[in-house]
Amino acid sequence: MEPDNDDSLTMNIAEISDAGADTLWMMSHYTGVAGQGELGADRLFYGLLQGQFGNITRQHAVAAGRIDFRYGTTNPVVIELVLRSSHDSRAQLYARTNRSELSKLTRVRSARMRVLLLLDRSRDPIAQDILRANYRNEHAGRGNFARHSVRVIYVHQNGAAYHFSWNPFA
Repeated sequence: MEPDNDDSLTMNIAEISDAGADTLWMMSHYTGVAGQGELGADRLFYGLLQGQFGNITRQHAVAAGRIDFRYGTTNPVVIELVLRSSHDSRAQLYARTNRSELSKLTRVRSARMRVLLLLDRSRDPIAQDILRANYRNEHAGRGNFARHSVRVIYVHQNGAAYHFSWNPFA
């Protein structure tokens, strides 16, 4: 499907969160190892975004590396996806583990929104105050580069979801 160049459709936090929840729901219908990891989540999430919005690119090159997803043309939304499997520790979703994703996102200059999407397939969700406190203690690192805030969106397979802004100057 050829993406259109119409930025009249917008992508907001609720729509990204809903697409994350739909991705987790679809993943729950797979048995065995196939489709259960981050690559499976990536494929499903990409299909959902492409179907709803179009103009989605994967592995978009930026100065700091590659961003998982980019939506739009002149003022894009950029998204990094992280999946916690049912057997992973909660540290999988913590800031220190996702430092490289945060670093890439905070350095994207022209973006309407920068999103770190945390999808959680574990049995118990992480409380918002615990995850927020963990990210509050992380900073973007030293160096002479522009830093931009990142919206962290957490979605658990049981339906729990929340978001908060991560400040790279912590």
